Amino acid sequence: MNKLRRFYNQNSRGIWTLAIIIAFFLILLRLVNLWTAKKSTEELTNNQIKIENSVIKTENNINLESELSGITGEKKSSTIISTEVKIIQEFLNNCEKKDTEKAYDMLTEECKDEMYDTEEKFKEQYCNNNFKDDNMNFNIENWINSTYKVKVFEDIMATGKYEDRPVVQDYITVKKEGETYKLNINNYIGRSELNKEKSKDGVTIKIINRNIYMDYESYEIEVKNNTEKDILMDTKENLKSMYIKDSKDVKYSAYSHEISFADLYVQRKQKRTLKLKYYSSYNSAKNIEKLVFSNVVMDYNRESDTINSNSIQKLDISI
Repeated sequence: MNKLRRFYNQNSRGIWTLAIIIAFFLILLRLVNLWTAKKSTEELTNNQIKIENSVIKTENNINLESELSGITGEKKSSTIISTEVKIIQEFLNNCEKKDTEKAYDMLTEECKDEMYDTEEKFKEQYCNNNFKDDNMNFNIENWINSTYKVKVFEDIMATGKYEDRPVVQDYITVKKEGETYKLNINNYIGRSELNKEKSKDGVTIKIINRNIYMDYESYEIEVKNNTEKDILMDTKENLKSMYIKDSKDVKYSAYSHEISFADLYVQRKQKRTLKLKYYSSYNSAKNIEKLVFSNVVMDYNRESDTINSNSIQKLDISI
């Protein structure tokens, strides 16, 4: 003990100097570690903010990706875009807040008639399926004309994880009904009332309307058989025998698998209403000119299910 005390007394200045130096370096090291940790946190936060800003996050959880059309590349008036996006934003917020009455009131009459004839149906099939919580973010992209591509994401700040895939993707179209802007949703673009009619060989075909979706077109058709024989509008032996044709002579076949023989069968002196879908994705520049039944049996015996090949006719109507 005496030796230690003597050693300390003889070297106290050096010992304290060394202790101060060690303490200084320890404090400096601690400060460096704290600064590094803070910088890493800031970088992580900045990266998260960049992800949110570039993908889904802006004021009111809405981000407009581009003023340019995602299809044509054309720039749209910022005033028009601002008006239309505001309508879509209000609709999305109503859905998110589960205010289905207000959201349903924003739909066009044609959308209600075609897809959601009651508010309850809209609530169950659209709102409840697509907006499962109230922490959603929305990305809106100007797609074509007044149709916008809408992506719904989970809120990264609420879930703590970033998912680059949307929970829901929809195409929403803004239309004006009177003085009010309304919406077509769930990939539904809109309806055209056509009321085109043509008669040939005792059969009258009337196209009542056309409903356009992003992936297909649907036509409501009335067929009136004025002959003395039963007819079959298609034998379903050829998947391409029922089609629509555009101005460039491109043909778009019907969804033959979705329609039965019973639907295609029209008794003599009777009429039948058909609803046919066609593989024709939406393009505002596309001009559909004709609707064609190329394999119509003009003398069909349903009981024996026999087809007289000599009685097969082609019936078409201009649109």
